[in-house]
Amino acid sequence: MDPNRNQGNFFANAPAPEKEPEKPGAAPKKEEPPKIMSYGDEAPAEDPDADAKEEDVYLPAGAILSGAIITGIDAPTGNGARKDPFPVLLRVKKEAVLPNRFRADVRECFLIASAFGDLSSERAYMRAETISCVRDDGGIIESGMDAYASGEDGKAGVRGRLVSKQGAILARSLMAGFMQGVSDAFSVRQVPSISIASSGSGTNGRTVSPVYEQAFNSQAMQGAMIGGTGKALERIADFYLEMAENLYPVIEVDAAREIDFVVKKGVQLKLKTLSKNKT
Repeated sequence: MDPNRNQGNFFANAPAPEKEPEKPGAAPKKEEPPKIMSYGDEAPAEDPDADAKEEDVYLPAGAILSGAIITGIDAPTGNGARKDPFPVLLRVKKEAVLPNRFRADVRECFLIASAFGDLSSERAYMRAETISCVRDDGGIIESGMDAYASGEDGKAGVRGRLVSKQGAILARSLMAGFMQGVSDAFSVRQVPSISIASSGSGTNGRTVSPVYEQAFNSQAMQGAMIGGTGKALERIADFYLEMAENLYPVIEVDAAREIDFVVKKGVQLKLKTLSKNKT
């Protein structure tokens, strides 16, 4: 019988294939499950959760982010400065240094921090609040962060210049008070006087006639002028003193300073995607 004419009958009558003899000491062969091959235009579905897990970056505690300050700051040193600190923007320029010599690529990301000044150490203390990044594929990372700044000397905080205007204001107040004291020395004060005059005829008749003086004279004008000047100088001194109480020194930190931020608590940088409007 020609097998090319009726292949079904040929293979149906064919004997079963013989098994290969097992060698002594060899492990038994495992039968692999059959693989199903699909051909078509549709690509196999991918797991989006697996890609998201691979793209997320975790910065553990102790990670170091190095960058440069974009916006300079005059950190206030008043009593309420810690409750209402000033914002500052940092540009990350290097990869984040992680423990065990690992690194995370966060270059060109922006970091927003809050800063306040300390008068005793003349340093501006900064605390990171938010980090944001934009990837080439459109993914956006924006997450909160708890980190503190370290300056070029390796200490917490950034050393700056102490700027205070209280000295000039207090000097003006002292000058106004001094001029007020000088004006009091030239003032004219009224001194009470007693005048007794006799009039009439006879030895028994003695009366006292009142004495009248004109108030408008050169001495009165001098007293009024000096007194008004003294009151005006007193008000000027109080004004400068009140202004000095409202002023407080600031710690001036210039832009382009290179500083480091040390992560205090681990944070996961999750990737976010923007939803595109369909037209």
